[in-house]
Amino acid sequence: EPSEGILDLITKATKATVNDPLFVVCIGAPTNVASALLFAPEIVSKIVVLWDASWSLQNRGRVVSGSLNTGEDQVASRVLLESGVRMLYFPAFPSGQTLQLSAPEVEAWYKGQGAVSDAL
Repeated sequence: EPSEGILDLITKATKATVNDPLFVVCIGAPTNVASALLFAPEIVSKIVVLWDASWSLQNRGRVVSGSLNTGEDQVASRVLLESGVRMLYFPAFPSGQTLQLSAPEVEAWYKGQGAVSDAL
């Protein structure tokens, strides 16, 4: 039985088109995205996945063994990588390590957007 999040992703993806796809940002293990692709394979051409996945693909040893995002759900990672979905795979490390926001920027962008953003 698909979760509420998976159903929401499928619903939104179904409304998208190949030329006007739904962009899906995945910042961890791709469990929900892979599940949506398994429950509704027809959405594969209607989404573009931006996956903050792992180490650079040039460092294959780390990709396979040392990544939380790919390692937490290896089956989902394999489903996503073998699905044929359009994907921008970018390494979380070291690129994520260099991202910085100042306190005024965080407040300007996130304050008042909800409980999680207010906690930032």
